[in-house]
Amino acid sequence: MHSSNTQFSLFEAGTDRSGSLIDPLFFALQLDAGSAATALDLALRLRSQHGLKGKPQSPGLLHVTLHFMGYSPGDPREIVQRACKALQGFRAPPFEVCFDRVLSFRRKSRRPLVLVGGAALAPLLHFQQQLRSALLLAHLPDPEKLTFTPHITLLRDDREVPEQGIAPLCWKVRDFVLLRSLHGRGEHQVLARFPLDG
Repeated sequence: MHSSNTQFSLFEAGTDRSGSLIDPLFFALQLDAGSAATALDLALRLRSQHGLKGKPQSPGLLHVTLHFMGYSPGDPREIVQRACKALQGFRAPPFEVCFDRVLSFRRKSRRPLVLVGGAALAPLLHFQQQLRSALLLAHLPDPEKLTFTPHITLLRDDREVPEQGIAPLCWKVRDFVLLRSLHGRGEHQVLARFPLDG
């Protein structure tokens, strides 16, 4: 994005919350409508095929987490404004992502069944590194410092699904968002949206 012509939409957070630090804030890619529908169909097929009981994510919640920002105060506007300011000079072109495998992350219970990919995700890895560098330069939170593993969570289930290939799920990324996950409500609130035009 050009620093002289940065565009973003800023949504005011709700004010009726308790102020508890329970709502995760994170930058993410959202799937377009067609890709989200395809991902939901895949989740339903895998659920039936492997006898899973976990509920598939609704299409509107499917996303790729780019950078975790910690937990939201009751009113997150200050951190949203800091993030928007930090990214005023950030530039990146639109790029394509393709996920071509599915597997379960290994946990004791409630294993995430996720879409992952290989070499086709190189543009996404590069973009995430650029974004993280811009945020760290502005001294914004980096609470987990984890290795970035791009994935899309389809559902969670105690049963493990072995890694397998799928027909590639691809879409053109034209923007990214700052999301607030509303605890216990199964809802994501878009706090800011940043178009890619570099």
